[in-house]
Amino acid sequence: MAVKTNAVASNDRPDWNLGGVWGKASGVKDTNNNIRYASLPVGKLRFKAPEYPPSKNEPPPFPYPVCYQIADSKCLAANPFDEDANCFPSYFANQTEDCLFVDVYVPAKIFKSPHQLKDLPVVLWISGGAYMFGSKDQYDLSKVPFYSGDGIINTASRNNGGKRQSIIYVTGNYRLGAFGWLAGDYMEKNGDPNAGLIDQRAMMQFIRDQIGKIGGNPKQVSVWGESAGASSIMHHLTMPKNIRDPLFNRAILMSPAYQWLWDRKGDMNDTFTQFLNNVATQAKCATADMACLQSTNSSVLPQVNRLIFQKQACDGAMPLGPAVNGSTIPTLAANSYTKGQGIDLTPPTHHGHTTPLHTRISSSPNTDTNDNSTTTIPDASIDVNASIEDDDTTSSSLGVGVRTAVIIFQLSAINFLASFANGVIVVGLPAIAQDISLSQELYLWPSSIYGLTSGAALLLAGSIADVVGSRVVDLTGIVAAGVSTLACGLSRTGVQLVIFRGFMGVAMSMHLPCSVSMVTQTVPSGKPRNIAFSCLGLSQPLGFSFGLVLGGVFVDTTGWRTGFYVPGAAILAFAALGFFVLAAPDTLTATKGKLHGLKTKVDWVGAIIASGGLAMLSYVLAVLSADSESIEKPNAIALLVTSVVLMAAFPFWIRIQERKRRPALIPNSIWKNRAFTSVCVTVLLSTAVMNSMELFSSLFFQEVQSLSAIQASLRLLPALIFGTVLNLSTGLLVDRLPVLWLVLVASICTAGSPLLMALISPRLDYWRGAFFAQVLEPTAGDILYTVGLIVISDGFPEQMQGLAGAVFSTVSQFGISLGLSTMQVISNLVTEETKYRDKSSPPALLKGYRASFWAMFGAMILSCFVAAFGFRKAGKVGLKRE
Repeated sequence: MAVKTNAVASNDRPDWNLGGVWGKASGVKDTNNNIRYASLPVGKLRFKAPEYPPSKNEPPPFPYPVCYQIADSKCLAANPFDEDANCFPSYFANQTEDCLFVDVYVPAKIFKSPHQLKDLPVVLWISGGAYMFGSKDQYDLSKVPFYSGDGIINTASRNNGGKRQSIIYVTGNYRLGAFGWLAGDYMEKNGDPNAGLIDQRAMMQFIRDQIGKIGGNPKQVSVWGESAGASSIMHHLTMPKNIRDPLFNRAILMSPAYQWLWDRKGDMNDTFTQFLNNVATQAKCATADMACLQSTNSSVLPQVNRLIFQKQACDGAMPLGPAVNGSTIPTLAANSYTKGQGIDLTPPTHHGHTTPLHTRISSSPNTDTNDNSTTTIPDASIDVNASIEDDDTTSSSLGVGVRTAVIIFQLSAINFLASFANGVIVVGLPAIAQDISLSQELYLWPSSIYGLTSGAALLLAGSIADVVGSRVVDLTGIVAAGVSTLACGLSRTGVQLVIFRGFMGVAMSMHLPCSVSMVTQTVPSGKPRNIAFSCLGLSQPLGFSFGLVLGGVFVDTTGWRTGFYVPGAAILAFAALGFFVLAAPDTLTATKGKLHGLKTKVDWVGAIIASGGLAMLSYVLAVLSADSESIEKPNAIALLVTSVVLMAAFPFWIRIQERKRRPALIPNSIWKNRAFTSVCVTVLLSTAVMNSMELFSSLFFQEVQSLSAIQASLRLLPALIFGTVLNLSTGLLVDRLPVLWLVLVASICTAGSPLLMALISPRLDYWRGAFFAQVLEPTAGDILYTVGLIVISDGFPEQMQGLAGAVFSTVSQFGISLGLSTMQVISNLVTEETKYRDKSSPPALLKGYRASFWAMFGAMILSCFVAAFGFRKAGKVGLKRE
C-alpha cells in the first residue's frame, strides 16, 4: 500500500509518509495516532470491502474517531459486560463512518538506536464488544492500562529480566453493527458480507506493507483479540486458501465465546430485509435496494442501526457477527478447524479468558470459554507472553535463542551423519564389493539407490509435512534413518545392502524438507536465516568429506561396517534429542484434524506423477550406469517412455488443479520466475558435478594410481577444508554480493576442477595438479546450496515451506542420481571402446574416467550460461524482509 501524505513529524520521529500524528513520548513508548488504513467507506464503498486510501491522506474528523456503535451508555450500564465499566468513555460520542484508522505504538528508543532495533515482533490488538461497540481507544487506560500500547510495551520490557523489551503494538477500528456485519443472500450478490472482518484483514495488510518502515517485522505478527475480537480471529484462521494470505503467524484468543460456533446466515436474511425496509422508509427511497443504502444520508443509517439492534443488545443478545457466506466464511469456523483446515501457526494458537468474561460470555451458563476453545483448539497454550515476543530479539546479533541454535545443530547433525554414510560408501566401495561379493551389475547401486529413493519420495514427504506438521514427519524419518543405517552395517549380501540403502534414502526424504521448513519457521529472514541455511548446507559436504576420510581409516583398520554403526547410533541419539527440542507434539484431537487434512490439502495425484516420473528416470539411468546395453531391453524402454509421459503430464495436471482451486503440488506460475528456475537448473548441474567429482576422483586415486583407501581419502581432504570455509563465508556474505556474480564465478571455478582432472597425468605430483582440482571442486555446489535454499524458500508461502525444502532436495538428489549415472555410463562406454584387452586395467579405466571429467566440465560450462541468463536481473538474495 503506497500512501503519500503530509505526515506530521515530532522531534526526532520520522515522517514515514503515512499520515497520522506522532504523540509525545512517554516512558518506553512513542505513538503515531490515527493513520488511515482504508478509504472513507461511504457511497459505493458502504457495505463493501475496504479500499486503500487515496494518495492524499485526509485527517480524521475527530481526535478519537469511533465507528458507529449500537449500545449506548444507558444500555451498557443496565447490562454490563464488564463490572468495572458502566458507560462508554466520553470520546465515544465522536461516532462517524470515517473511522478506519490505526494507532501504532513503538519503543521510544527505536529512533535513538535504529540499527539495533530492527525486525521487531508486532502485536495487533482487535477489540471486542459483541460486534456492536468498541474501538481502538476502548478502555479507560487509567483503569485498564494493559490493553493500551503503554501496558503491553511496559509489560514486555519487564519480562525475562528486561531482555525482551522491543515490540511494536498496533490497534485499530473496524466497522460495527449493520455497517460491518450485514449478511445474507442479498448481501452476497450486491455487497460484501462481513465487511468488518475484511476491515481487520486490511489492518493486517497495512502491517505487512508498512510496518517495516519503522523497524517492525511483517513476518512476525501476533494477532490478539478479546471476546468478539478473539472470535473474529477464529474466522481469520479458517478463511479459504485463495484469500487467506499468511498475514500473521501467531494468534492469541481471549474469551472467544461461541461466535465461531453459530451460523447466523438464516437469521441475517430476515434482519437484512428489516434493516433495508426501515432505511428505505426513513430515507424515502423509491426502491429498497443497495443503491438506497449507499446513497442515504449518514444520519439515517445510525438511527436504523440502533432501532433494530439496540433492544436486542440490551436484552443480552448478540444479533450480529461473522456469518457464513460464499467467500470469506464458506462454513463455520469451528467445523473448519476441527477438520484440520485452519492455518498452521508456530507456535500454536494461544487462548485464555478475561474475568468475568469467562462465564458471562459462553455457549452455556457457567461454562468457561476455555472449555469451548479447547474443544476446537486442543493444542492451544495460555502462555501469552511467549506468543507475542521474539526470543532474545535484542540480546543476540543473530536474533536466535539457545533453543533455536540447538534445533539448527540437531537438524544439521542428521544431515552430517547421513552424508557421512554416503562418504563411506564412496571410499569403501571396492572393499565393500569384495567383502560381500557385490556383482558388477550392482557395483554402483549402493551409492545411486540412495539418491533414487530419496528423490522419489521428497515431494510427497514435503507435502505431508506441511499438513500434519514438520515435527512428526521429521522424527519419523530420523528414527527410520538411524535404523536403516545400522542395518547397512549388518548386511551380508549385496542385495541386502542395496535394499537398506534404499530405505535410508526414503527416511532422509522425510527429514530434508522438514529441516528447511523448521528453519524458516524458527529463524527470521536476513543474515540469521542465511547462516542457518549455510549450516544445513555445510553439514552435508562436511559429513560426506568426513565419511571419505574416516571411511578410508575404517576400511584399513576396523572394517567398513564401522562406518555405518557409528553414524547409525549417532542418528538415533539425535532423534532422542529431537523429541525434547522440537515443538511439542499435537494432542489426539489435533492429530485427527491434521490427518483429515491429508484428504483435502495434499495433491496426491500430482505427487505421484512427479515422484513416479523422476523415480523411473533415475532407475533407468542407474541401470544404464551398470550396463549401457540394457537400454535395448523392453522393461527399460517401457520405464523410460512412462517416465517421459508422466513428467510431460505433470504441468497439465497442475493446470487442472489450479482451475478447480484444488491443492496443486508446484504451481506452474512459479517456473515463470527466472531466478527460481535458474537456481533449480544450476543446483542440479552443480550437485551432479560435485558428487561425481568426489566419486571419480576417489576411483582415480585408487584404481588408476593404485593408492590405498586412506591415501585416497587424504587427497580428497582439501575439498572438505575449503568447502567448510566456503559455506560459512556464504552465509555471512550472500546478502552483500549480487547473486549473478556469486553463482557465475563459483560455476567457473568448479568447471576448472574436472578440467584439471581430465588433463593431468597419473604420474604428475599431487600438489601440482589434483590438489588444485580438489580445492576448486566444492565452490559452486556449496555456494548454490545456500543461495538455492534462499531463492526456493522465498518462492513458496510460509505454510508451504516443507514443500519448498522438498523441491530443493529433489533437485539436489536428482542431480546426484543423474550425475553419477550419466558419468558412469560415459565412463563404461569409453572404457569398453578402448584397445586394451583388460578393461579393468588402469590405462583402460583412465580413458573412461577422463571422458567423465570432460562431461563434468561441459555441465559446469552449461551452468555458467544458465547463471548468466537467469540471474542477470536477480540482484541480491538473503536480505532482511522489511
